[in-house]
Amino acid sequence: MSMSAQYFEAARTAPERWVATLQNMANEAQSALPSRMIGVDTDQLSKQTHDGIDQIFDFWAKSMKVQRDIARKIADANIEYLAALQGQALAVSQQATEQVKEATAQVAEVTRQAQDQVAEAAAKAEESMANAANSAARAAKSSPSRTSSATSTDK
Repeated sequence: MSMSAQYFEAARTAPERWVATLQNMANEAQSALPSRMIGVDTDQLSKQTHDGIDQIFDFWAKSMKVQRDIARKIADANIEYLAALQGQALAVSQQATEQVKEATAQVAEVTRQAQDQVAEAAAKAEESMANAANSAARAAKSSPSRTSSATSTDK
């Protein structure tokens, strides 16, 4: 046989020999192992599957609990922050109210002082006018020419 013929013959029979080799290995392995090891224990597999599913859902439940706790802590922190802001706003509001009260009292005091000054000035002006009227009346009495001409005109 020529070299090329031997090559083609080896290539043609190689898959058959490969399958035969694998089949022999499988037969030897099967005879070496007990039959119960190759079979599947469906009860054990079911239990393992259910345990795996339970573990996954237990993990998710714990994860959700942790997330719930974190969300509650964030909400509580926000509530505390808002309470602090409310307290600050109340303090500022009270301070502003006190400042308005003080300013109102100051304005009322200035207004009262101004009213007192106006009343005092009016009293002085009234007194001055009364003094001027009295002085004019005295001057009119003390001047005889005016009085006699006034009386002669009256007759």
